[in-house]
Amino acid sequence: EWNGDVNTSKKLLQEVCDKWPKGKRVDCLITCGAFLNFDLPQSLTDVGDNKNPNETALNLLNSEAEKQCDLLIDEELRKKLLACTDFITIGIDSQKDKISLSNVSIRQLHVELVALMDLKAKRYFWTGKSYPTAGQENGLVRVQDLSTHFVELPFGKVMILGCHDLNLLIDRGKKTRHMTWRKSLKREFQDLAKEERPNYILQHPHTTDSTQTWSAAWGAGKNYFQE
Repeated sequence: EWNGDVNTSKKLLQEVCDKWPKGKRVDCLITCGAFLNFDLPQSLTDVGDNKNPNETALNLLNSEAEKQCDLLIDEELRKKLLACTDFITIGIDSQKDKISLSNVSIRQLHVELVALMDLKAKRYFWTGKSYPTAGQENGLVRVQDLSTHFVELPFGKVMILGCHDLNLLIDRGKKTRHMTWRKSLKREFQDLAKEERPNYILQHPHTTDSTQTWSAAWGAGKNYFQE
């Protein structure tokens, strides 16, 4: 179990830095989905349709999430992390009662975001889950702007995905084929991925209980990489 508390998350990253092999660096350090949690702001009064939320609401959620990320990556930790990498991703969800699993129903209003932080420039790139599981499609505040999933970095172009977003890359299942909005969303994302041709895919699952959990989606993902 993991509660996404800032202090607990900070302690873990500090331990990672302390145990990091000297002289070794990676392009990007990746955390899991809901590595951080935050409370929905009281000022959030009108989201609209959660599948197609209004921009003001989503901007407010990003702003609240960024405050938590700033508390996590303070100046001391930022300098420690820079010895390991120039970039880190932070999976950050609003508080909810259940973990986002494919067979779990979550009607509670919530958002699942991912921040990519440029540690040198102290700059964030924001995206979040665009493809909810069937059990959360009536509660997830969905990120509509699919272009936010693609970022050009010094080591190449990356595709940044929330956990279930990886399944946007595959076409399967009668249920999906008969859900018009899901079918059109997959087509739109796949077309965009073919245009963007990322070098890397950075996924942020909440849980992975088997080597086979994401195998079909990763297998489909190879069709979108740069050659």
